[in-house]
Amino acid sequence: IADLQRKIAALDRAATGPVKLTSHVTVGQRIINCGLLDRFHSRHPGIAVELIMEQRALDLSKGEADIAIRGGGADDGSLVGRKIADLPWAIFASAAFVDRHGRPNSPADLARFSVVEFTDDIASLPAARWMKSHAPDARIAARCSNVPSVHLAIKSGAGLAPLPAVYASADRELVNVLGPIPELDYPIFLLAHKDVRRLPRVSTVFEFCVRELKPVLTRGEMKQCVTIDLVVPAVPRPQGRNFTP
Repeated sequence: IADLQRKIAALDRAATGPVKLTSHVTVGQRIINCGLLDRFHSRHPGIAVELIMEQRALDLSKGEADIAIRGGGADDGSLVGRKIADLPWAIFASAAFVDRHGRPNSPADLARFSVVEFTDDIASLPAARWMKSHAPDARIAARCSNVPSVHLAIKSGAGLAPLPAVYASADRELVNVLGPIPELDYPIFLLAHKDVRRLPRVSTVFEFCVRELKPVLTRGEMKQCVTIDLVVPAVPRPQGRNFTP
């Protein structure tokens, strides 16, 4: 059914209508804060981009989204895409943690500190593998299965852990204690199903992102950046040390 729906949609040659763009939460926050979609809509008022922020990778073949901003590339032969950037990562701690325990002077020092371990879907990230190889004997203070949870664990003072450098640097309660570290760089791709990619409205969004997305991901900015204020409800801090969602 999904295949038939894609082929029917491919007959639509109008550069108007909805386009579903998906990303992880950390990337989506930067897209919103930098006004990327506001700028797109001012240029293309006939296209409505819906940003879907999910920790789960939505299935483009099933039509859950039209375009994905995703790390690691495509593992599905029906997808086509472009590499946008290598996302820099660094090791972070809370300011309070650094006040109490100090900071590592080099990767060899990491084993002296408590760390936050990556689990499940994020255990295969370059940053997770690097931490395991450089601090295999470090005390594990918390385990997290997604990057926002790692952020909360670090912020609570649980220990050290890698985070995307641009994303984490926006939090004034965090301290970059090592890096960015080139071995932790994570490639980010723009992906779409090959049938959907040809739709004019999807192609318009795709090509705009190819041109404009890199500075948002690597520096948290864009040309003629338009910022907006977001009202985010407070999230209660978990009581335990396991920050899995």
